[in-house]
Amino acid sequence: MKSTMRVLAVAASTAALLGSGLSAQAAPTANTATAGTSGTQATSAAWSCPAYRLCVWTGKNGTGTRAVFKYGDVNLADSVGPRGMNNKISSYRNRTGRNWSFHNYTNYNGTTRYAHPWTYGNVGSTMDDQASSIKRR
Repeated sequence: MKSTMRVLAVAASTAALLGSGLSAQAAPTANTATAGTSGTQATSAAWSCPAYRLCVWTGKNGTGTRAVFKYGDVNLADSVGPRGMNNKISSYRNRTGRNWSFHNYTNYNGTTRYAHPWTYGNVGSTMDDQASSIKRR
């Protein structure tokens, strides 16, 4: 009886979540060989990010579409790595022991904003919707 009630509760929660337009999918685990990224997806929980990765979001405070990086991306506008993130990053979570840098031009050029190890937050007004490349340091 208890297990049936738990199953019904989970089913109801999942239906409510999906009905609100949020994704119930787990974070992708496959990495592309070229960019070392695992793509973009809508995420249901703010700041949700796999261990040992840098996650970025199109919205402030870990909301909106999420992209997950293992190595970085020299050009967020090209078709290699996560799509739809060029000049759209507003927040990040660094779950690595390394610094990462956001650059407002491709090839790691231009204004730079750093994400220090084990930190999260909004990228700030000078980099909001400006990043065109991301580098793991």
